[in-house]
Amino acid sequence: MREIQPSIYTDLALEARELATAGTGELPGVSSETLRSGPLQITRLCIRTAEGAQAMQRSPGAYTTVELPEELSEGDDLYAEAVEAIADLIRTLLPSDCAPVLVAGLGNELVTPDAFGPVVARQVLVTRHLVEGGYAQFPELFRPVAAMCPGVLGQTGVESAEMILGVVKTVRPCAVIAVDALAARRLDRLGRTLQITDTGILPGGGIGNHRQEITEHTMGVPVIGIGTPTVISAATLINDVLEEALPQPSCRLPLGRYAELYVAPKEIDEQNRRVGRLLGYAINIALQKDLTIEDVRYYGQ
Repeated sequence: MREIQPSIYTDLALEARELATAGTGELPGVSSETLRSGPLQITRLCIRTAEGAQAMQRSPGAYTTVELPEELSEGDDLYAEAVEAIADLIRTLLPSDCAPVLVAGLGNELVTPDAFGPVVARQVLVTRHLVEGGYAQFPELFRPVAAMCPGVLGQTGVESAEMILGVVKTVRPCAVIAVDALAARRLDRLGRTLQITDTGILPGGGIGNHRQEITEHTMGVPVIGIGTPTVISAATLINDVLEEALPQPSCRLPLGRYAELYVAPKEIDEQNRRVGRLLGYAINIALQKDLTIEDVRYYGQ
């Protein structure tokens, strides 16, 4: 068994397992199950022991990875299947069918690669003010949902975890859905991967900029962490290019100075919009059990 190299950052548990098991087989205390194969692939990885958590450098829990096809248009049948599949994954982690839920879009919306969380949060159908505001028909039709974008420490002077906790104490949700941009190890996972976990989120973890964790331990309610990778380390990108060009390089180049440099695709704004819209549909359908994609489009206008 080997541990992940500290210079290789990734938020994806699937990639962390690939790194930790390279040439060594399975990890004790870590199991993997393919829930769906084909163009839309879904894999669940469970970390069950402290030994597995140490090797994976992750908290114990379930990490589900959804890998999307490269070309996925909103009108495709597979698009609707993807939305429903993601909604089902989220729904299974919710402790109640009707209690309030808080959706938090993490990140700096002024920095495009970090804006995925706010992009998704702004697509959530917020209903708490209607359900609890005396409108007689709404409690029967909708679950109370609130959404927020806490910004980042440099903008507000307040940790995202502190701000979310303040809202949790007021709204009293049964769960928090925290959405964030992630860092990946492999270039082909950018814009094509979603990770859903019951362990919450450590903002900035993938790029080594650790902030206060947003977990059930800190919030007092279950936290569902959802994210998509928007950046990749320049060091790992260079390493991949060298391995492809030189399968057996005669020397190892010093890539440490690139470890703090992260790159994003030039179409990152379109990627955020496309993946964020898909996830927005899934979250709304997961929270409001009787809604369809067409309903979400209608109410979101």
